[in-house]
Amino acid sequence: MGELYYGAFNSSKKKENLEKIDGFKAEIYLLDCDEYTAKIYGQIKKGLKDKGTPIPKMTFGFQPLLSNTV
Repeated sequence: MGELYYGAFNSSKKKENLEKIDGFKAEIYLLDCDEYTAKIYGQIKKGLKDKGTPIPKMTFGFQPLLSNTV
């Protein structure tokens, strides 16, 4: 969500994009990112790096973290 808000606040259409985020939030259930989730993410990210398929630095925010918790 932080990256979505960053994008909205960094946009020339701030109000419109903040409204889109509100609509998106109404349709999803947000999970907390706790220490366990962070550890699993770190393990997966390290494993991908070791295999030669690291998560790209320009990947949208925490998308890999999100996909690993779903």
